[in-house]
Amino acid sequence: KMPGVGEGSSKWVPLQRDYAEEQRKYACARVEVEVDPLRRSSRPGQVAETKTATPAKDTTTSDPLSSSTSLGPLDPLSAAVSDPLSSASSFVDPLSAASAAPDPLSAKASTSAAAASGPVIDDDGTAERFVSWSVRKTAIIQKFTTSSQISVPSFVSPDVAKSAAGKAQSSAKARAELMEDERDLQTTVLRYSQKEYISHMEELNEELARAWEKEERVKALKMAIQCAKLLGDTTVPHFYPSMFVLITEILDTFGKLVFERIKKKGLANPAAASKQPHEFVPSDVTEEARETCRNWFFKIASIRELLPRLFVEMSIMRCYQFLTDRAEFNRIFPRMTSMIRGLGDPLVATYARCYLARRGWEIMPDLKTYLLNGHHDFTYTFKDLYGEYWVNRVSSQYQMTTQQYIDLLSPGLSWNLQCIAHKGTLETFRNVLSDYAASCQNNPVVLFHILQAFNPVYVSGHALNITPLIRSAGDGSTTKMDLYGALGRSMIASAPPANQQLQLLNEVWKHVTKVEDPGEYLEVAVVYIEYVMKYFSDREINVLLRDVVRHLQPNRAYINLQQQLEVLGCQLVRHLDNFARVLSMDQFLSFLDLFVGTGKVQLCKALLEVFSNTPEHTTDPVLIHAAFDMAKTLHDSVDSLSFADEVRQISRLICNFIRKIHFGNDLEQHLDFYVECRRFFVNLDAAKDTLVMGVIALVMRAHKIVNGNHTKRTVSFVKACLAYCHITIPSIENRVLRLNLFLLCGQVGLVNNTLAQADTFFKTTITLIPDLPVFGTPPPEAELAAFFANFASTLVVVPGHPDLGPFYLIKGLLNAVKDYPWEKGGGTRMRVYMNMMVLFSILAQHKLPYHVGDSVKGASALDSNDVLYAREESYLTELQALLDKLLDEILTELAASKQPTLALELLNSLVFSAQLTPASAALAYDLFSLAHKGCQTKEEKAFLRNTLQSISRCAATKGRLYQELSRRLHGVS
Repeated sequence: KMPGVGEGSSKWVPLQRDYAEEQRKYACARVEVEVDPLRRSSRPGQVAETKTATPAKDTTTSDPLSSSTSLGPLDPLSAAVSDPLSSASSFVDPLSAASAAPDPLSAKASTSAAAASGPVIDDDGTAERFVSWSVRKTAIIQKFTTSSQISVPSFVSPDVAKSAAGKAQSSAKARAELMEDERDLQTTVLRYSQKEYISHMEELNEELARAWEKEERVKALKMAIQCAKLLGDTTVPHFYPSMFVLITEILDTFGKLVFERIKKKGLANPAAASKQPHEFVPSDVTEEARETCRNWFFKIASIRELLPRLFVEMSIMRCYQFLTDRAEFNRIFPRMTSMIRGLGDPLVATYARCYLARRGWEIMPDLKTYLLNGHHDFTYTFKDLYGEYWVNRVSSQYQMTTQQYIDLLSPGLSWNLQCIAHKGTLETFRNVLSDYAASCQNNPVVLFHILQAFNPVYVSGHALNITPLIRSAGDGSTTKMDLYGALGRSMIASAPPANQQLQLLNEVWKHVTKVEDPGEYLEVAVVYIEYVMKYFSDREINVLLRDVVRHLQPNRAYINLQQQLEVLGCQLVRHLDNFARVLSMDQFLSFLDLFVGTGKVQLCKALLEVFSNTPEHTTDPVLIHAAFDMAKTLHDSVDSLSFADEVRQISRLICNFIRKIHFGNDLEQHLDFYVECRRFFVNLDAAKDTLVMGVIALVMRAHKIVNGNHTKRTVSFVKACLAYCHITIPSIENRVLRLNLFLLCGQVGLVNNTLAQADTFFKTTITLIPDLPVFGTPPPEAELAAFFANFASTLVVVPGHPDLGPFYLIKGLLNAVKDYPWEKGGGTRMRVYMNMMVLFSILAQHKLPYHVGDSVKGASALDSNDVLYAREESYLTELQALLDKLLDEILTELAASKQPTLALELLNSLVFSAQLTPASAALAYDLFSLAHKGCQTKEEKAFLRNTLQSISRCAATKGRLYQELSRRLHGVS
């Protein structure tokens, strides 16, 4: 038990202080500056200039409730607060982006799919839309499927391709036996489903690798040959592109194994081991390795059938680097292209050219001659597909139309054209376009891949020549709208000649607007609205929006097109970065009505983000009404299942909208706006908090306008605002926020001399404190400690009640603090009590350190207790009794906790807020001794030393008792 607990002697007698003298004595020197050091300069090293203006003095009292249209003084409370999450709305979710990514093989794929794989940059800096094979092959397998059974000869079964590793014979004898076994195999046909076929090919790929690891080279070669033979089977044409991907994966594995085998056979120097495959030259390997390489090509050349000989040689084509310099590839690739002419099936030949282009891209990507020759061969034979023989064969044998058959060529053709277009010249583009016009029978698939593959600069520059080709294109899975879309994307990426831009738009749009299918229409409209946004004015955008609304409103077609509409809406918002500019188009609101559900929510988010970024406040009623409707849409989208991030983002946008609205000096209209907002934004705490803060800002603006001298009308307005707050705050779920807002409203009531309203807010605040833990997890005690400190500083100037006494609010607060279930051993309640001790010491002064109205010249100040009670005896007696009782409470808690930090905090408060009497000096000694015994950490010991030094400085100026206390404390330390 601490000494003196429960004794009647007063250990804390308030010290009389001259606050004005203390402020003068301890004030820091001030120097007037012309530059604000905290203001960010516009450029590094540039000092921002601040312009000061002397406001004209106005001694007249203006009426803040008049409907003036001027903005008047801006209140800092209404300024938008920067939010680090403000860029969240532009954040693109990688999972959403992946799911929405277009199929690069589809004729309707946009060029953004190519950008996903990383653009390839030309020497002239133009980014081509190049999609890597690794991206394409996955899409091919997903797109080209079949439900039919696929026939596979048994000689490529991994069960038949058995291992001979267990035989303990010489290598030559083992190879001879294996070849004999292969000749004796009975070839049977196995039938697989698509899933089984894919699994079968993956197993075969692994089996080939295992055979190679066991040095069964002949077996691996035979497996590669038999797999290549499968590429001649077109009995299931729908699955052929996927079959090509699976089989060429096996051939790629074989080619890599052969290359690594020759590389390891003998390196001419150790430095060659670190070279990349494309860096090897003949001098990097020994003659023995080169001889091994020749043997491989000799074996392949002895294959009798053209198709396997061709594909297997292409698979090991990189091995030519061991035999000759890279210039030899200028002859090798054209030879392979000529060999492909021997393949009579257009499907097989197209994919053979695709594989050759793949291997060529890996070895010499800049070599174009063989690719152009191959494409010329393709276009030369393309017209045969429309001949009677192929039309009948496709119809009878494959049960498909010619156009469906041509669609199967699409992946191979797309890759070939992409390789041709990579770093291609304008002359190359013209030649390819000329071949199309001469031989491709106006087929839309071929034209689409040409437009998609080549540099947008070339396509855009020849747009007027391309539009007739599109008009004459036939029908198929690729429509004319797909072609117009591909042309439009190129014109967006690279501007057509300025004198052709409007002509092109009119030429294209007269065909687009005739499309009856809403989905097909909207897909190309999205492209050309972006084209119009880039090269034309808002008037043309408005015309196109009118056409979009006209096409989508009948039969509510827009319901099923929300994803495309959302893309279009986002484009508009990105381009029209000013909210007033958006609403200046009379068709925009009709366009907005096309959105439903999530799409409308996302567009409203983007629009409110634009509205929030507007630097100035808004007074236009049309803009306010439109933004209000969008904010209501966002609010209504929030429910109990909404994610916290979604709620936070919507709350931020709505709060920014509320802060952006301003009605000048027409404060009543502004209050009506807040009333309307409260009606519609009932589910968001952040919005209600913003509304309350906005109403408080209105009250303070009125106070500022009348210079603190309210008229009857302005007093009524202030009371209406405070009534609004009193109704709104209880609906806020955050309990600590609710407490702070009630306290803030009470403070505002004091400033505006509405004591009854302020008293109500303070009493409501006190009654809420004990119930805080009842409704869930108690708030952090650090927040509560800050709240009580704020409340105590307010109670300094709150006048006493004529009937309930000068300390009725303080007593209520102390009871609330006592009844609150504080954490045991935390020390927070004791710190709150110490703040209250300091409060009582201040209330005992002849003059309080501050008063309501002191800072406003000409305003009537509010009389506080130092004026109302003037330190009369009953007032001081009651105050001292409260001090003694509270000190007993503090000492009791300190005896239980024995925390040195708390003892030092109480000691500092005692020495600097109370008179030093023998009783208080004894208490100070006991507190210091307790702290000295309990200090363990480095921080606690430093606190102890600083306290002792501070008391020593006081001893030099404050008399004998302080000197004696300092001496005794030094003796303890």
